[in-house]
Amino acid sequence: MALTQRVVRESGKVIQRWQKGKLPVVGSWVSVETHIARLRHFGPLVAKVIQPTKRRVLGGNQHVAGKILSLFEPHSQVIRKGKAHKPNEFGRLVRVDEVENGIVSGYEVLEGNAPDTQSFIPAGKQHQAQIGRAPEMATADRGFFSARNEREAKELGVKKVAVPARGRLSRKRAQHQEQRWFQRALGWRAGIEETISNLQHAFSMVRALYTRCIKESVDSSATWVGV
Repeated sequence: MALTQRVVRESGKVIQRWQKGKLPVVGSWVSVETHIARLRHFGPLVAKVIQPTKRRVLGGNQHVAGKILSLFEPHSQVIRKGKAHKPNEFGRLVRVDEVENGIVSGYEVLEGNAPDTQSFIPAGKQHQAQIGRAPEMATADRGFFSARNEREAKELGVKKVAVPARGRLSRKRAQHQEQRWFQRALGWRAGIEETISNLQHAFSMVRALYTRCIKESVDSSATWVGV
């Protein structure tokens, strides 16, 4: 920590000398300005790492707010999947909505460990704003299920909601979920896992702004998925 603090202080002095025009330029001026910009970016982040580290390592405080988890991805947060055997993950949760023809119609970068149930209706409303109408059928995995979500989705205009309930099912609920359209919807929903994999690995979650293409490619029986 002491070594890091010295590096931060020296970096600050270099920036000040550059601002005052007292730093000799060796090589390209543009190259020097690029390095100075990096110092301006990483200096404050490293300084924010030092103080929480002191409180955690030396003071024993394990609940320090505002921790920087990654210097290169400062937006990262701690993600817990709610399972004891699963280790902590670092990054951000992203909800992805897919419609017919494999088009990703919407997404949302979530804060922290937001429950999946909180993302279902916002996905439907985003779809409605993007496409201009509610989908005929909506499906997602069981993590998105709640009786309130089913009710509000139907109030939104969704005719068929195919989200499997959690826990032990009543006979009526089991019969409802055994219907052919319900099972076909779940089978279709499973395909979004491949879409998510492609978004992560092939496209690095880069956004495409083809709004017109999305609206013209989705017909009246459009479905949406919140995952």
